[in-house]
Amino acid sequence: MNDIIVINKFIYENRTDIEKMQDALKTCMVEIVDLPKLALESYNARLTVYPALREVIFPLAQRGWFISKFFGLSEIDALAKSVEIMSLDELEQHLYALYREDISDHVECILEKYPERAFVIQPAIDAHFRKEYAISIPIFFAQTDGICFESPVAKHLFSAPAISSNDKYDDELRSKAIELIGDKNPVIEFYALLSEIIWISLTKKLPIGYNQKERNDYNYRGLNRNTFLHGVANENDATEENSLKAFSLLSYMSALLDTTSDISIRTV
Repeated sequence: MNDIIVINKFIYENRTDIEKMQDALKTCMVEIVDLPKLALESYNARLTVYPALREVIFPLAQRGWFISKFFGLSEIDALAKSVEIMSLDELEQHLYALYREDISDHVECILEKYPERAFVIQPAIDAHFRKEYAISIPIFFAQTDGICFESPVAKHLFSAPAISSNDKYDDELRSKAIELIGDKNPVIEFYALLSEIIWISLTKKLPIGYNQKERNDYNYRGLNRNTFLHGVANENDATEENSLKAFSLLSYMSALLDTTSDISIRTV
């Protein structure tokens, strides 16, 4: 009986604070109920800007830049929104800044997936930070080759003219979306679009993989993995920008060729 009296007294003396807590809980409940609606609205919003991103993915890859799944979805969202207000040159600078800022996070993701490659990749990263790009660039390319060689999807990345979108990967993306939020939903459409964006860089031959004849035919003098791996690159090619481009390919392929079947995009 005394316990009841104590509780009633506590409630009476703190009735103002308790009423505030009740109001806050009501607000939280409304927000929780609205979460599915807000989620759908966010995916609908993405569907309005991501088609423009799809259109610049291959031109960026032609310039040596690749969009890695190790970026957070919020960063990819920001890139998609930037397409409408930035030129291709400005988007290049945007990616340059992104990789410069996030490179350590990407390295952590790569080495978590491929710890057996740390003995080579970590020294290459250290060389990059020391501005020894003549060391970092060929190692980034060589490790990309090694990762691709272990995958049946991209085993001949630089010897074949193109790689088509992987149907199994598309099916997995769709299944993942259905599992998360159900069929006939904007999320399904978004994941299908995202799958296309992820793979589109590999659907045509890229200058970064041109052989000597192709470099001569197209008068191409930009970043090229063959010139570095075959010892014909020159000192002017060993720049921070080229090192970040080579790293973007390493990060892109490391994330794309996922041996753990984890097809999710980072959501932070």
